Amino acid sequence: MEVSTGVHAVHIADTAVSHPGGSNIYFIGDPSQEMIILDT
Repeated sequence: MEVSTGVHAVHIADTAVSHPGGSNIYFIGDPSQEMIILDT
């Protein structure tokens, strides 16, 4: 899902105690140039 220009989010469902409800991964930037991944 595109959250805003250059920011995409993916929800990963997980039942582990360390990630109740899952994790959200954000891909920030232009994949053809440079981007970062933020795991929340």
